[in-house]
Amino acid sequence: MIVKKLAAVAALAASVGAAGLIGPGTASADVSATNYVATISGGSGAWQFKVRLTQKDDIAAAKASLAGTTSQHINGKIVRTGGTPDYYNSPYTWFLDPNDVQFVDMSMEVCDGSPSDVEYGILTSDRFCPWTGRVTALEQVAI
Repeated sequence: MIVKKLAAVAALAASVGAAGLIGPGTASADVSATNYVATISGGSGAWQFKVRLTQKDDIAAAKASLAGTTSQHINGKIVRTGGTPDYYNSPYTWFLDPNDVQFVDMSMEVCDGSPSDVEYGILTSDRFCPWTGRVTALEQVAI
C-alpha cells in the first residue's frame, strides 16, 4: 500500500515537471542549461534591475563587470510583459531579452536611462543601455 502511494506521488511529481509546472528558479534534478541572473545597479546606487543571461559571452562579461575589471555596460532589447511583473525583474513589467543582450563599451544615447524610464515609457527606444549600470550581483539559477 505504501509502495503504491509512493509510486503515485513520484508519477505526479514527474508529470508536473514534464508539463512545465515547475517555475523558473525552482530546483530540479536536471539543470542542463547555465543561466544566471545579474543585478545591474546604477545612478550611484539609486536604481537597479535584473537581467537573465544565457549566453557564455554575456555571463563572462557580467563576471568581469562584477569583478570591476571592465567598464562595459549592458545593452539589450526591451520586452514588455503587458502589465504583469516579470519573474526575474519584478516589480518591472519588462525585461531584457536574454538572447539579445551584450555588454558593450559604447551605446547611442537614445537607449540610456533608468529602469523607471523604461517602465513609464519615457525611454522610447526598443533597447535599454544604462551607461552607469554595472553588475553588482550574479546568481546562477535553474530554469
